[in-house]
Amino acid sequence: MEISLYKNQYPTGSRKSIQFVWEFGKLKIRTYEQHITVTDGDIFERDGKYYITPPSLNRHHIQAEIEIPATVIEQFEQLNTNLKNSRESLGHVDNKAGKIFLSLNTEGLIIAKHGSKTAISDVEIIENKNAINVESLGLSVQYIEVPSTVEIAYVKTKNIKIMESVRLISAGKSLLSGKEYHKLNQSIPLEEWDCVKSCFEYMGTGGSGLHGWLTSQPDKVRNILGLKPTNEHEDDIKLFEDAITLLEK
Repeated sequence: MEISLYKNQYPTGSRKSIQFVWEFGKLKIRTYEQHITVTDGDIFERDGKYYITPPSLNRHHIQAEIEIPATVIEQFEQLNTNLKNSRESLGHVDNKAGKIFLSLNTEGLIIAKHGSKTAISDVEIIENKNAINVESLGLSVQYIEVPSTVEIAYVKTKNIKIMESVRLISAGKSLLSGKEYHKLNQSIPLEEWDCVKSCFEYMGTGGSGLHGWLTSQPDKVRNILGLKPTNEHEDDIKLFEDAITLLEK
C-alpha cells in the first residue's frame, strides 16, 4: 500500500515533476529521472529545512539536492508511528481524530495509542459497555468502547494472572467424617470453576464445623487446574489466621 504525501504542480512524468510517497514504512521520491527509496541517514537538515542528495546516475553527473517539504516529514513520521502501533496492536478503534490502536501490557491492562500519545487503563463498565479511559490521549471523548477481539484477549490475560496466584489451602477436618478438606484461596474464573465444581461439596455458612465450598480431593483439583502444590507454610499461616479470627469473635 502506498500513500501520496506530496506532489508538485507539474504533470506526472514531466521533467520538473516530483512526488513523495510513503510505502510500508519507506519514503520514496519519484522524479522524471529516477525513483529513489530513502534510507536511514539519507535525509539531512540545513537551516531548518530537510534535504536529500540523490544517487548519481553516472560518475560524470552530480545530482542536485532535493528539498523535502516539512509536511512530508511530519506525515512520514506519523504514518510510521501508526504502522508500528498497528503491528503491536490487538485491534483498533476508529475515531474522528484517527485510529486508536489497542494492546495489552504485562499486567493485563489495555494500552491505547494515538500517534505518540499513550493511555493505560483497566476495563470499566460505562453505559453498560466495556470501555477504557483514554482521557490522556486528548480526544473529544473520555472513554472508548473496547472491541470484542481486544476484550477476549483482555479477559484471557486477566484469567491467566488470576490463576497464577490460586492455591488450595487446608480448611480443616470434618467434625462428622474426620476427612481432611481444602479450599481455594480465592475466587477463580467461571470456566475454570465449571471444570472442578463436581470435586467440591458445599458446607453452608451457618452453625459449627466447616463452611463454604470445600474439596476432599485436592490432588485431583490441582491436576485439573494445573495448580502449584500448596506450601505447608501457607497452610500454617492459614491455620494461624483462622485461630486469630476465632479469638476476635
